[in-house]
Amino acid sequence: MNKYCVVSLTSIILLASCVANAGGRKHSSDLMSRHLSTKNIAFDGALLSEQCQGETIDNTGSSDGPSLVFNESALLSNDFSLRKTLQAIIDSNDAGSGGDTPEKLVSTMLTTFGLSQQTNPLSELTVPVERRDGEFGIDPDSMVSAMTPVGIFNRFDLASSDGASCGEYRVVYAKPQLSQNLPGGPFFMIFEAGYPNPSPEKGLLGCLPIAQFWASLEDSALTQQERVSRLEALFYDGISQGGVRLPAIIDFDHYKAPFGQIRINTFINFHDWQLRDFRTDRVSGRTVLVADPVDNSPLTEFFGGQFSGIDAQEQTRFDRLSNEFRQDFINNQVVNLSQPEVNGLTDDTDIVNAIGANIDNRFVEFQSTASGQFVDSPPNQTDADFRALIESQSNSAPFTEILLNRMESQTCQGCHQGAVSKQVASNVVWPRSLGFTHIGESGRLSPALRNFFLPARKRVLNDFLCNPPTEPEFASELVIEAESASTQNTFSPFEVRNEESASGGQYIVWPDISPVPRKNEDLETNRGNVKYKFTLSQSSNLKFSIQMRSRSEHSIQRPENNDSFFFRVDGEPWLIQNNEAHLDDWGTTFVTVLSSLPAGSHTLSILLREDGTELDSIRLVPDDGLIKAGETDLPDTEFKSSIMIETEAAELQHSFTPFEVISDEDASGGKYIVWPDSGQRRKNDDTNELGGKLDYKFSLLEPSSVDFSIQMRTKSNQSFDGNANNDSFFYRLDGGPWQIQNNNGHSDIWASIFVTRFLGLTEGEHTLNILRREDGTELDALILTPVKGMIKIESNL
Repeated sequence: MNKYCVVSLTSIILLASCVANAGGRKHSSDLMSRHLSTKNIAFDGALLSEQCQGETIDNTGSSDGPSLVFNESALLSNDFSLRKTLQAIIDSNDAGSGGDTPEKLVSTMLTTFGLSQQTNPLSELTVPVERRDGEFGIDPDSMVSAMTPVGIFNRFDLASSDGASCGEYRVVYAKPQLSQNLPGGPFFMIFEAGYPNPSPEKGLLGCLPIAQFWASLEDSALTQQERVSRLEALFYDGISQGGVRLPAIIDFDHYKAPFGQIRINTFINFHDWQLRDFRTDRVSGRTVLVADPVDNSPLTEFFGGQFSGIDAQEQTRFDRLSNEFRQDFINNQVVNLSQPEVNGLTDDTDIVNAIGANIDNRFVEFQSTASGQFVDSPPNQTDADFRALIESQSNSAPFTEILLNRMESQTCQGCHQGAVSKQVASNVVWPRSLGFTHIGESGRLSPALRNFFLPARKRVLNDFLCNPPTEPEFASELVIEAESASTQNTFSPFEVRNEESASGGQYIVWPDISPVPRKNEDLETNRGNVKYKFTLSQSSNLKFSIQMRSRSEHSIQRPENNDSFFFRVDGEPWLIQNNEAHLDDWGTTFVTVLSSLPAGSHTLSILLREDGTELDSIRLVPDDGLIKAGETDLPDTEFKSSIMIETEAAELQHSFTPFEVISDEDASGGKYIVWPDSGQRRKNDDTNELGGKLDYKFSLLEPSSVDFSIQMRTKSNQSFDGNANNDSFFYRLDGGPWQIQNNNGHSDIWASIFVTRFLGLTEGEHTLNILRREDGTELDALILTPVKGMIKIESNL
């Protein structure tokens, strides 16, 4: 019997049952695949409820759908600089050496362009790569300074259908065509961050807050600058959305294998357009970018052609891998590439988005070349023997060509250029790029994006929001990630740490800083007290275990290994878990049996006891019945990622006069305050005078620096005493020295200006004072944004 499944073109839909280990698209379990395999009727506009309607994608070269792409490059240039992104990656590498810089990080990438071969870490096959002297010779300093952000993309459609991850979120940087100190030709960097589920215990439902964030950008009341500010907060600091803490998108771990990647699309010196992939890594304590095999782009020589092995051993390894690749292509990729037929799709957009391959990374190479002598094109490279083998499976030479065209469309170079205008179905061709790119140096989008990819992604996002998934059903056991409590008000001083070996890639720890363990008499505390809710289907005893670890080098004050915590259920007396952690490695510690818990909801509380104790995941197993996660404890709803305080909120304070409140429909809240333009400019040496001194109080959920901006205006026809453009005031924090804000007012229009960053503020309450300085200065609202954590407004009276 033939070792391959033999099918005809007319029975291609039966391939799924013929091939036992068929995979699907590269992201075979993502939301786009789920959408295209089910074709939910909710996508029909007439049936989609009004509140679920998404933004319209037009064909004018830009998008009216900020929930999908934001490509006004001029507005992105300050808040999304390449330097800022690289520094955020460095800062989020917990094991970094501390001496890394954006320029050094970029240099680790550019150095790889000087290599002539790379070794695939999975197959151990050493493959040739093109040495590219243009890219190798780029000055890192000039590159970091010159590259500009041109687009931000929402790839929620790549979220895993089981909620294992919540999609990819991307920032695209481009080298301007005319760049001083850089060679000619285009060069793009695409930071493609894989995004973790913020509430993995909820399964796919845990991804709802991130979908809601993107949808919130469609609010017509928002200005484009406000959208940029919201994007910046999520990408660099993380935010709270619907009471759930969403971590920062730009993070060292989000570009680390096998999660996300950084893609390079380069045509330096106009030499052979090529794409390469990189991922973050740690080498000798340094943060580096390492070359990675290019996703879904198999070594072209597997289709045909002469492999240039460095020795006989490499040639033998290649021959073995080539046979394995061809067998995998017949057994698996034919099905993956035939998904349009398997799902009965007829619409052009559906067909294009359904095409997929799932190439094992041991078969892929380190470059995908779209032009010049070494184009990586499967249809062009496939030899007669392999073509005949593919044709024998479909009994159709035309469909064989279509399958190979589809395979090319799934490679980097093919999607960007090689497959353009090639037939991928009857009367359907692969859509056009901009010529090797899908977004240009000015933010212009390709026809493929505008007419095929974005509309499909819009439907996926709309469907998810209109038909949100349900919470996981009851199961025989429940595993809760300890870090899922990180949004609770009482989480601090616990901290979340990243580590590949930890369950879910993270764990929590009370940093090893205290001289003695927590005393038993101070158990009733609101710090380091975290809660995990669960529901039992029936009364049962419950086995409680925890994956935890202690370190042999602990502690800074004591020689013993820190390994204890307090715990209790449903408000019962606190109990102590101690002396059973696993030393220097993660292990499961059995804690206790919680006896005779009734059916219904319960709360397990954990309280810090010894600093340095590392907690990873909690395992709860009932003797009888089933268990599921309960509702997540939400932070105080008054806490937000950023607050705006109306200046007129201080109107009733005794020192408000001589400020006055003025109505203005263009002002935030419809009002603003002003010291009337009377020629009474305050001198620098009379700041102790009480009149016109205002108090604005706020609280931080955890220690953080805080950015202070103010919405204000100055009038071009001022001033009464000839001091044109009165635009200054004094300010101070927590009774510190007075500072002056001056010469940055916006003439005749309300606009927000950045004042300062208050560094290293403690958690808890703070007071910001504003004091009049120049008469005529018009103040509308204060904007306070913590670098991390959340903030709320306290009473100003």
